[in-house]
Amino acid sequence: MIATVFTSMPGVSDAVYVLLPTTDPSSALLVTAVGAIGMVTLAYTLLGGMMAVIWTDVVQLCVYLVGMVVVGALLLFEIPGGWSEVLAPARPEGKLVVFDFAVDVTCNYTFWSGLLGGMFLTASIHGADQMFVQRYLCSRSPADASRALVWSGFVVFVQFAVLLAIGLMLWVYYTTYAPDELATLTVQGHVMTDRVLPTFMMNHLPTGVRGLVVAAILAAGMSTLSSSLNSSAASTIGDFYLPAIATNGRSVSYGAHCLANCHRRLVLCANPGGDRCY
Repeated sequence: MIATVFTSMPGVSDAVYVLLPTTDPSSALLVTAVGAIGMVTLAYTLLGGMMAVIWTDVVQLCVYLVGMVVVGALLLFEIPGGWSEVLAPARPEGKLVVFDFAVDVTCNYTFWSGLLGGMFLTASIHGADQMFVQRYLCSRSPADASRALVWSGFVVFVQFAVLLAIGLMLWVYYTTYAPDELATLTVQGHVMTDRVLPTFMMNHLPTGVRGLVVAAILAAGMSTLSSSLNSSAASTIGDFYLPAIATNGRSVSYGAHCLANCHRRLVLCANPGGDRCY
C-alpha cells in the first residue's frame, strides 16, 4: 500500500528511477519506501529505546485514528444517500452478517473458526509476544498492565468496526458508482484489494487530507516496526548474550562489548519494578 501511494506522488517515481535505474520501477519504489521507513524507525528506536517506542506509538496512534476517521467521513460523503445507501445493497449480499454459525470446513470465515483461531491467536500475541510483553513490563504495576490490556481490547474493537465500515463503503462505492475505476484494479478477474484504498485516496482526497492519510499509513507501519526492533534486541540481549557471559565466566571480544553496550538501552526496564524504561 505504501509503494502504491508513493507512486502517485509527484517526482517520486523519477527520483527512484535516478537512484535505481536498472530495477523494475514498482520493485524499486517498494525497496526505497521500505528502506527509508526502516532507517528512520531504526534511528529513533536505537537512540530512544523503549521510551521512544511507547511515546512515538502514542503519537502514531493518534495520527492513524484521525486519518482513518477522515477517510471514512470523506468516503461516506462520496456516496449519494449516505449510510442508508450503503446498507441497502450490502444487506442482500450478506455483507452485514456478523455471526455465521455454519459448521462447514470449506468456509473460511465462520463463528467457530473465529472463536478457535482468535483464542489461540490472542493468547499467543497478548500473552507471549515480546512486542506486547515489553509494554506490560513497563507499567507501574501488574494492575496497570491488566487495565491497559483490557482497554486495548475495547480500542481494537472500535478500530476494527471503523475499518470494516470503510471496507463496506469502498465496496458500495466502486461496485455501484465507480465500476470503471474498479476495472483498472482487476487482473484476470481478481480485484487487487491492496490497491483499492490507495486508489481512492489518490483520486478523491484533497491534497492536504491525502498527506494526512499517508502519514497515518506510515505511522501504522513504523509503530509495528519499532516495537519489533526493540523486542528483538531485548530478547537477543536477555536470552542469549547475557546468559552466555554469565555461563562462560569470561569476557568477550571488544567488538561484542561495544555492540552490547549500544543495544543495552533497548533493554526493557532498568529495574525489576518496571517503572523506568530506556
